[in-house]
Amino acid sequence: FLALHYYVDRSGDYSLLEKNEISEGLTMLAEKALDLFDPEAGLYSTFLDPSDDPVRYPYLTYDNVLLQCSFRFLAHLQSGEHWSHKGDFAILAAELQQAIYENCTVKGPFGVMFAWSVDGKGRFTLYDNPPGSLQLLAHYGFCSPDETVFRNTVRWIRSANNIYFHSGVPFEEAGSRHAGNPWPLAACNDLLACNAGGLDFLARAAMDNGFFCETVDPQTGKVSTGAAFASGAGFLAFALTNRRRKEECPAEPEEEDEKEQPAG
Repeated sequence: FLALHYYVDRSGDYSLLEKNEISEGLTMLAEKALDLFDPEAGLYSTFLDPSDDPVRYPYLTYDNVLLQCSFRFLAHLQSGEHWSHKGDFAILAAELQQAIYENCTVKGPFGVMFAWSVDGKGRFTLYDNPPGSLQLLAHYGFCSPDETVFRNTVRWIRSANNIYFHSGVPFEEAGSRHAGNPWPLAACNDLLACNAGGLDFLARAAMDNGFFCETVDPQTGKVSTGAAFASGAGFLAFALTNRRRKEECPAEPEEEDEKEQPAG
């Protein structure tokens, strides 16, 4: 969904949607997503996190935010008559945003913040995973980068409260349960979240002889796991391009006319 969104947003070309493979593919993926809906929680479940590890609680904030942004895009396609579906995705997007704020925000050490995952019954985990970081929620247009709940979340990720954040070392960045050392992907997240440090980390880290990798040694900046991480290199290019675009057009909104604000 989001890859297609970026394409049509940058190019203005909706002709791809005239291809049966694309329109039918969107419908198939939308149906699969809707099958994961839990009406009691108002959220959509998953069994793997962004690094393909099993989840403790089935409702991941990051995953539900991605889906909410996807629903907003599908609503945009529906309103422009570029794609049809029996569901009203503008309503679904608004309801999901409301459910995320109601069920996925919790009290943390710095104030109300986004949880990593919830069970829909009050239990939650505080955690972050660089391949799908909560630092990206504002980048995707789900919330404002100035919103208190988002700022508290970013502060938690980059603090000693996050046992996977490497502080006070030459290469400061977040790790994860999947791979504990600093992730260059986390530095890419910093670029997209406009945090300090990401560009410096990437400029200094040798990684895999100059090639992108999964994690680096916090002291040397050299590869520790996941050499020649091709998809990560693509994400780096995306992050650099988008950071530059934000700096050149700092006031440019993302789909502001389509965003629904949570009630209350």
